[in-house]
Amino acid sequence: MRHLIMIGSLAITLLAGGRSRAQEPAVLAELSNVNQPANVKMVCNEQGCHQLPAGTLMTAKQRDQLIATLVSADKAFADQVSTSYHCEHCDPQETLDAFCLLTVSINPESRVKVDAGKATPVLRTAQWNYFLIKIQNLAGVTAPLSISSDQMLDPKYASDRFRWLESQWIENKALPMTLTGERLEYRVLRVRTDHEGKRAAVCAMDVGQGTADIGFRNDVLLTFHCTR
Repeated sequence: MRHLIMIGSLAITLLAGGRSRAQEPAVLAELSNVNQPANVKMVCNEQGCHQLPAGTLMTAKQRDQLIATLVSADKAFADQVSTSYHCEHCDPQETLDAFCLLTVSINPESRVKVDAGKATPVLRTAQWNYFLIKIQNLAGVTAPLSISSDQMLDPKYASDRFRWLESQWIENKALPMTLTGERLEYRVLRVRTDHEGKRAAVCAMDVGQGTADIGFRNDVLLTFHCTR
C-alpha cells in the first residue's frame, strides 16, 4: 500500500509540473525501483525506464578487471570509460559500447561474426589509440581471440605500401586474450599509424582455425580518419 501511495504522489507531482525536466530522470528511477527484485537492473532516462535483458551486463569482477587494465594502459582513456560507465541514469551497456571499435558475435556453433562498433574510428598519428572490443560469446568459447588484416604492418612484408596499420592487444593476468566463456566480455585493443588522411582496413576476428562465420562475415571494412 505504501508503494502505491508513493507512486501516486510522484505521478501527481510530475503532472503538476512540480519537477523540472532535469529532475525527471531521478523521479523515473525512483518509480522504477518500486517492487523490483534486487537482481533486476532498471535503466531510466527522459524517455522512460526499461529492464536490461539477462546476460547483457558485466559482473562487478569483470568491470573492475577492465578498468584496472585500462588504467595500466592509458589513464586518460580509463577515466573516460569509467566516468561514462558510472553515469547514474545511463545504460551501462550503451556507455561501454560507445568506445567499441568492433563487436564480435560468437554463435552457439562457435562461428565468429564481426560488425563495426559504435566508436568513431579516428586515429591520432604517431601514437597509440585505445578502443574496446565487445565480445558476445553465446558458445562459451575459451580460446584466444585473434585479429588480422592485410593492412597491418608485418616484417615479412616490409615493402608493402598497402600495409599502414599497427595493432596490439592489451592483456594481463586479469584480462588475458583467452576468453573466459562468459556471455559478455570486453577486451582492449590499441591501434596506431604514421599516415595521415582517410584510410580503409578490413579487420577480421577469429577464435581458432575454421571459426569464421559462413559467408566470410568474420571481417568488416573500417574507414579510419587519421590526423595529427
